Amino acid sequence: RIGATPALALALLPPAISEWTRLYPDSLCELSSAHSRELVQNLLMREIDLALTLQPPDHPGLSAQPLAQGVLVALAPLGFWPEHSRGQPLALQELADAPLIGLSSADPLSARLDSYLKSVEPPPRVSIAVQTYSLARAMVESGAGLALIDPFTALGASTANTAIRPLSPPLPITLYAVTRAAEPPPHTLASLLEIFARQARAQLDRPL
Repeated sequence: RIGATPALALALLPPAISEWTRLYPDSLCELSSAHSRELVQNLLMREIDLALTLQPPDHPGLSAQPLAQGVLVALAPLGFWPEHSRGQPLALQELADAPLIGLSSADPLSARLDSYLKSVEPPPRVSIAVQTYSLARAMVESGAGLALIDPFTALGASTANTAIRPLSPPLPITLYAVTRAAEPPPHTLASLLEIFARQARAQLDRPL
């Protein structure tokens, strides 16, 4: 029973579980999607056995294993930046007074983003805040502004009407596999995590 945040559920679960079921055709998988805080509760209540998240859990009963690391990226409507800048690092000050799709204060990464952006003058203009990276991507695709989102979500954006740039300085983000700490892992868990890590690295290594 595997739970993942919405962004990771769409980007990682389909290719990884497809590979897993080819290797272990008799295995049964139950997949779900929830926010990080809900995944923690689901693990503690034994409703799932493994969670994929971009935030390490702050709970002594859970254990987090890093699988892959990437960086947050900026996603903007096509034409927002000059064509020659596509894929090039976006200097922090270029976000000054930019129409930014913000993250809900309930998102664990919201505080990190606020700290990252505190030196930008004038600060980005945030009139829309969302709870998921997927919704932030959809808002960018509609032309509502730019967003700072995880690379898994950004790579699923339409290349016909959006452009991606890595941030400079980079803002690292880590993919974690979270399990209950007091229990021995299932004997096939190591193989499953290896698949998740390989699939994640393949996505993160794609050119922007």
